[in-house]
Amino acid sequence: DIPGWQGPFLYKEMIEDFTFELQVVDVAGLRSATRTSSEAGILIQDPANPRSYLNNSVLTGWNLGNLVRFVTPGQHVEKNVGNGLVFEPFLQVQRRGSRIYLRSSTDGSLWTDLPGSPFSVDGWAGKNIRVGIYQTANNNQLGYGIFKSLKLWR
Repeated sequence: DIPGWQGPFLYKEMIEDFTFELQVVDVAGLRSATRTSSEAGILIQDPANPRSYLNNSVLTGWNLGNLVRFVTPGQHVEKNVGNGLVFEPFLQVQRRGSRIYLRSSTDGSLWTDLPGSPFSVDGWAGKNIRVGIYQTANNNQLGYGIFKSLKLWR
């Protein structure tokens, strides 16, 4: 539950370190080569403070492509690769203690750290957090995300 959030978030709560990866197969506008403000990917959230989260996602609008966002009360960091509709479709999030690694890949085997990764989140080491898939659409647009090959392990 993120105030103002416009879209679903399907998650599992985890206390342990983990790696979660998936493939983004399709997003709104991809087939028609139209950049949209619909985004889809992986979200990690503090259930005790839903306004604290990190995401590794795809947002084709504004030619962003692979996008990283780190939000806490009083802080908003957003970085992107600038690859727009030619985004890397495999996304990965890994938690190791207080460090969160956000990566992307073209093939699901060779991973590249995204800008700003790893993020250090001191209050999350050994703490229960939510990790899962999400989709949201902004600017009064409809959107969707299609995922496959979801893998979560400790």
